[in-house]
Parts: sequence; structure tokens; C-alpha cells
Amino acid sequence: MGEVWRAYDTIADVQVVVKVLPRALQNDPQEIARVQQAFRRVNPLQHQHICPVHHLAFDQQAGYCLVMKYIDGTTLGDFHRRHARGGRMSVAEVCKLLRP
Repeated sequence: MGEVWRAYDTIADVQVVVKVLPRALQNDPQEIARVQQAFRRVNPLQHQHICPVHHLAFDQQAGYCLVMKYIDGTTLGDFHRRHARGGRMSVAEVCKLLRP
């Protein structure tokens, strides 16, 4: 998905996440159209298990980027390293994690 940055939105006075789309994707009009369509579908969704996507922005230097809500926490990789026994998680553990 490209680079992910933690940033500060000075207008809304909140921390956000900015996902900068890869250059290869930005140079493909069909891919940009697909990203725009996905943004229009995801943007209005509100659910406790969906991270809000606030904006699809364009910056002259960075190109297209998604601005999303910043959620403080750990990565799924960090979670896996802490909780996996022998480097693996059981199906029951994965289901418990993903069910919500």
C-alpha cells in the first residue's frame, strides 16, 4: 500500500495516519480510478472494527495519499510475536482474534 506515516492534522487538531500510494500505482490511471472508487465506498462506513478514512488527498510532492484516523496500538505482527506459541497460532486463537 506504500508508505504509512503518523501525522498531525492542524485543522482538525488530531493525529492521523497518512498512507502514501506507491509511485508505480500512482502512474497507472486504472489503479487510481480503483483507489478512488474504493475510497468512495469505504469513506461513509462507520463501524467499531473499520478504521475511518477521512480524505483521499493529492500532494504535489508525495502524490495520492489516504488520510485515516490514527489508532494507537500494536501491529498484527507484534501481536503475533507476543502471543504465538512456537511461532504459530491455533485456528481457535486466530478465530478469537478475528471474530469481532
